[in-house]
Amino acid sequence: MEILKRLQYHVEKYPNKSVLISKEYSLTFSEIENISNYIAGKIISGSVKSVIPFVVKDTVYVLPIVLGILKSGKIPLPLIQGIDFTKAIERVQDVDFDMVLTDFLLDNQVVDLNIFCIGNLNFIKKSKYPYYPVVSDDNLTYIICTSGTTGIPKKVFLTEDNICWLLDEFYKIVNFGTNSKFLFTTPYTFDVSLTEILAPVFTGGTLICIDVNVQTLKEMSSVIKKYSITHLSCPPSLAEMLLETAGENIFEGLQSLSIAGEEFSVNLSKKLKRTIEKGCEVYNFYGPSETTIYATYYLVKGDEKDHVPIGKPIPGAKIKVLPQKEENSNGGELAIGGKGVSRGYLLQPNLSENRFKVLDESRFYLSGDFVYYNENLDLVFEGRKDSQIKINGIRLEIEELNSIVSSIEKVLSTKIVYSNKVLYIFYKSEFDCSKLITESLPSYLKPKIIKVDEYLFTFNRKLDVKRMIEAYYNKKDDLERTVKIKEKDILNKINEIVVKYGVLSINELDSLDTVRFFLDIEEEFKIKIDSASLVSLNDTEKILLYIKEFENNLGDTKEPTVVRKYQKETDILNLKIKLEQIDLDTNAVEIPLTCTQKKLKNSPGIPIIHCEFRVNEVNTHVYHRVVDVVSKISKRIDLLRTFIVRDGNNVTFKRMEYGKIIPTVVVFQNFLSDDQMVNILKEQPITPVPVAVISLEQKIVRFYFFYHSIDASSLNMLSKMLNNLYEGTLLEDDIPISSFYNYINFINQKTSNIKIKDCLDLIPREEGEVAIYNEEEVFVTTIQIDSEKNKDVNIYSVFRICQHILKYQNSNNIVVSISYNFRDFRGFDASHTIGDVHTKIPIIIKRDEDYTIFENRFKKILASYAEGLDIRCRVFSVSPQTNSIEEKELLQRWNNISLSFNYIGEVLDPDEVVKNYREGNFSNRSVILFSNKEKMYYIMKGYCFK
Repeated sequence: MEILKRLQYHVEKYPNKSVLISKEYSLTFSEIENISNYIAGKIISGSVKSVIPFVVKDTVYVLPIVLGILKSGKIPLPLIQGIDFTKAIERVQDVDFDMVLTDFLLDNQVVDLNIFCIGNLNFIKKSKYPYYPVVSDDNLTYIICTSGTTGIPKKVFLTEDNICWLLDEFYKIVNFGTNSKFLFTTPYTFDVSLTEILAPVFTGGTLICIDVNVQTLKEMSSVIKKYSITHLSCPPSLAEMLLETAGENIFEGLQSLSIAGEEFSVNLSKKLKRTIEKGCEVYNFYGPSETTIYATYYLVKGDEKDHVPIGKPIPGAKIKVLPQKEENSNGGELAIGGKGVSRGYLLQPNLSENRFKVLDESRFYLSGDFVYYNENLDLVFEGRKDSQIKINGIRLEIEELNSIVSSIEKVLSTKIVYSNKVLYIFYKSEFDCSKLITESLPSYLKPKIIKVDEYLFTFNRKLDVKRMIEAYYNKKDDLERTVKIKEKDILNKINEIVVKYGVLSINELDSLDTVRFFLDIEEEFKIKIDSASLVSLNDTEKILLYIKEFENNLGDTKEPTVVRKYQKETDILNLKIKLEQIDLDTNAVEIPLTCTQKKLKNSPGIPIIHCEFRVNEVNTHVYHRVVDVVSKISKRIDLLRTFIVRDGNNVTFKRMEYGKIIPTVVVFQNFLSDDQMVNILKEQPITPVPVAVISLEQKIVRFYFFYHSIDASSLNMLSKMLNNLYEGTLLEDDIPISSFYNYINFINQKTSNIKIKDCLDLIPREEGEVAIYNEEEVFVTTIQIDSEKNKDVNIYSVFRICQHILKYQNSNNIVVSISYNFRDFRGFDASHTIGDVHTKIPIIIKRDEDYTIFENRFKKILASYAEGLDIRCRVFSVSPQTNSIEEKELLQRWNNISLSFNYIGEVLDPDEVVKNYREGNFSNRSVILFSNKEKMYYIMKGYCFK
């Protein structure tokens, strides 16, 4: 087979050249060869039919799949990915097949169909797979679905000769060679995608695969620069959008831009003039799938006046313009012959006979497109002969759309028109069927769906499109306009609140101001925001949607669902099985325990903390998305590839290398309580950090962390990254690299060099003991902090509270420790470190001392910690049985610290925090601080006040 010979040539010439690149993968020719051998072997053993459909979410899989299918002697048939799998299968039901290839797991298997999910390519390429050539009896090589893959689309059968001819000529025209790079942007179900997919095979060039979505389109300019893209194909509508969103310089880095799929407007030509002047060749390609992708081409100049021609035939193509009897014109219907003429619609021989004709002893395809020659003898596209239209470069027929919409049970009748590049679907029904209609059609159609009472006709009984739009769509528009005015007012108010915090976007808010911001939103709009939504509501549009849902009684907090006992037991069993399957790599590196972990490792409980965000639904796609998110972040943040190992009372932390872990993600009907989670973990010798749980009932993804592996500051940073990566608003390369392992080693190394004498200078001697009364009672009070916004709220609150204690107990001073999130080290950048980076800073507070003096003294103490000191580590390294006078003094001073203050930040629900504290096992020397709006809450077991 010629295509496979081309592949073999480049495998032998450039075995180690990376030619298939995405964010996750960089595959060489030899690796592509090996992976396609693996796929071919699976097909040979799993299918007896001649056609193999495939559907993928990640386009990097397409080339290995196509090659694997060809190696197995079978014919690839790409399935549309943007609709439900069963509907995609229904649209190829006229094809005989028994196997489908995917890169994702399906929610439900299809009866009598072998669905093979291709796994991680990096794992597949590690093994060697042989190639057993299978010779096909036929020259048929590829199947393309036409008419936009709606209804039961026509299937065009392409031969290898068709494909080889077109690609050889195309790569010559656009000058694509060994050093060129094509960006894979065309949906793989469209015929144009073959010019991208097979570029490495035919030229030795490189194919760059990206996830084409709204975010990547916005960042297209940086994508082109990052990957040094030289060639790009897109329809005119996409080119227009890119120019509008990214500016006229968007295509300047390209050597060639191929435009095809829709009529190329003069206006677009003018917009591309600067691109052309900068050296990028812009081509207008034309051709139906029936004649293999392209039949004509035209080099755009940028100064076209009345039209942009479709040009002249590609070498090897033949053109005839068939005059129409009823028209007085020098143009006619375009008939295309030559090397690109396909086998046609082999499954519809009658249709094939009507559209493919023998003219002058050669086979031609009657395109249905009207064309004429201009003064330069270039062909100019004039319009369609039939009811076919093109939307976003995709050809479809109105009749097919009519049949789909009419088949919906609740739809009584429908009229569909395409006017001014807008698809209108008018329908009659007693119900609102807009959602059903939307779900039945591919997402790229984006129709205006309008329920009507009656159809309006012209005097000759044709649908009066203009009156229909005015009567129904514009009326609907007026109602929507009123709603939009209200929405605009809400957005303006949200933005006013954002600006109040001195930032331009919600993402710029720090953890403290984020909570304060949402408290303001709650108060302004009289709504309640749950904690799981805090991270997800990261832009004003999402907050607007949340407010609207709340007003429609969708935002109310639901009563907790009582989970049946057997379901909860099933969830517990599934988690245990998942944890028992963990296999710790023998090369895992031990991470030294933090001071907190050393102090509490022998305590009976297992400390637990979590972060979470909401999802719209829970299905296998969400599950695999969460697995992918954790995997990607673990590549950049080593805490997420850490495991807690329990051996009796001994606890150690081990870090594994990236690529050797499988994220622990489970799906529960409902969340277990923290106590239940802890009881499960007590039984497990190995616990991953984190354990991710997806709740079906609550539609929340929760990430659990154990044994003080992370502090609140780091958890807040990580929570945003997890959510933003899940939503696609954060790129993997933009995740800051974090090594908690390096951080701990830095702290331990610096602390080990500190002398005991220097430590004593940092732990003041207490002159008197603070009395604590009613030690079993929980004491809660508040202080106002509204006028102190320029001060460090943590330090200022500790100072204020201690001054009250000194006054009531008539003491001169008090020594306390303050939990402090310190990251500003000399010689080590901990600004992005994820883990437990808080430290305890001892300090003396004197009665009636001025706050400014105290604050300056605290800042001087921080300077000592900037060297990497954690005084707790030095204290805990001293044996209680020491004979050293200095070491005994160090232990005594540390143990005599009166109170330990821990500020946990701004919270949404103070009552919930107090409730959790009452249920917790806290020392009566431990003081918890948190803020809510303009109040600081102070909680401890026991009273310091008489």
